[in-house]
Amino acid sequence: MARIPSGVVLRGRGVEFRLAHGTVTVVRGRTTWMAPLEAIGEVVRDGATVRIQPAGGGAGDAVTLTTRNCVAADAFVRSLRTALVDVAQVPNGLPLVTTQVRRHPWLRWLDRPGLLKYLLLAAAYLAFAATALYRAAQEEVVPPVHMVLWLGPIGASLVAKSWRDVFRDAAILRRRGITVPGRIVRYDWVSSEEEYRPIYEFQTVEGRMVVAPSSVLVARYLKSPHLDVTYDPEAPHRARGVGRAGGTVRGVLMAFFGTLMTLSLAVPVFLVLMPLLPG
Repeated sequence: MARIPSGVVLRGRGVEFRLAHGTVTVVRGRTTWMAPLEAIGEVVRDGATVRIQPAGGGAGDAVTLTTRNCVAADAFVRSLRTALVDVAQVPNGLPLVTTQVRRHPWLRWLDRPGLLKYLLLAAAYLAFAATALYRAAQEEVVPPVHMVLWLGPIGASLVAKSWRDVFRDAAILRRRGITVPGRIVRYDWVSSEEEYRPIYEFQTVEGRMVVAPSSVLVARYLKSPHLDVTYDPEAPHRARGVGRAGGTVRGVLMAFFGTLMTLSLAVPVFLVLMPLLPG
């Protein structure tokens, strides 16, 4: 059986051909095409130009790359032809080709999951804040209401962060976590918290090796890299070291003060609802 090269990359004039893991990837601008080897009909080199033709496709479906490096072009063509020797081509490879379009770097934030939900929440809060400030102006209490409208979202963020980083994983792991021997393979420095995040390595009861970051930060390196790790069998990358209570006190304080700041929103809520109250 012919040996498939582990990876060959050819670049030229804004186009990139990449052969790796039984797939040919073509990158041009912000568009990426990925085709398995069985979808490739032929690869032709004409001097410094390389053309890849999908199986069953027409001339307009071919992609070409021109480079000044003829040695690299020849190496890529030979590697791809070698990889295609023992691959059974399909009659029509076009349906197997997948396309991905990357957004402009300035617009990548649009790809974040749940973005529409957050935008709707932000719009609703802005409408609420505008109404509260209008009512505060009528009651001549603008300064304290203005401050509360800033403190409320900050408090809600603190509560959400404390739940996500401290309490949620603890609750899930206490309910269904499995404990196995593990070790710390390294520490990642978290500059925003000025603490270290341990990275655990452990083997699940099914025999799968997992490397997962801890949701609990530590102020310094632990004395021994070996420790027991409790992981979630439904999501093994949710894991934390047994007995690692670091960050719990901070999480409680964040939740406490965040709750107080969030409850301060009762003032503008009362101002907004006051016209609707009886009497």
